Amino acid sequence: MQVTYLNKLIKHNNVWYKQLKYLPEHNVTDKGGNVRMDVLAMWRDYVGADHVLRDQMGFMLCETVRDAEVIIEQSNQTTDEPNV
Repeated sequence: MQVTYLNKLIKHNNVWYKQLKYLPEHNVTDKGGNVRMDVLAMWRDYVGADHVLRDQMGFMLCETVRDAEVIIEQSNQTTDEPNV
């Protein structure tokens, strides 16, 4: 059996993020409706996120997607074929 996990990718301010977990707002607010930043930070650290985004219903705990780097290996091999 093969299990495939797909993460949501989000582009915000020209930076790509991979959503690791979504927390509804009521999970991190106190009885007065204030966001408990300490609780949100604990969740962020628990899931290994490095960025938190917010929408109208809750918080997206995300990992920043780094730009790909192209690595070109130099070949020191010489060929015996004549140049044509």
